[in-house]
Amino acid sequence: MIKNHFLSLYADKEKREGRFITQKQAAQELGVTAHTVGSWLRASEKQNPVLLRQIDARTLEKICVWLSCDVGDLLTLEQDFQSEGGTFEL
Repeated sequence: MIKNHFLSLYADKEKREGRFITQKQAAQELGVTAHTVGSWLRASEKQNPVLLRQIDARTLEKICVWLSCDVGDLLTLEQDFQSEGGTFEL
């Protein structure tokens, strides 16, 4: 499963900059809607991969620049080994 760390990186950015960042402010800075930012935050909180699939490469790059992170900080692969079947859940 791909884990999305947008929520924690968003909080880190707020701490680093010493300010509360509204979803509207984030949206303006990223060139998306506040609804989209809210969706990313909810997807991160609930680890919902469906919402994560909607982020294209250009937007992913904008997010990483805005959060001062690498893609590997934002998204990580967690492989859950299924001992009974010997398969990985990706």
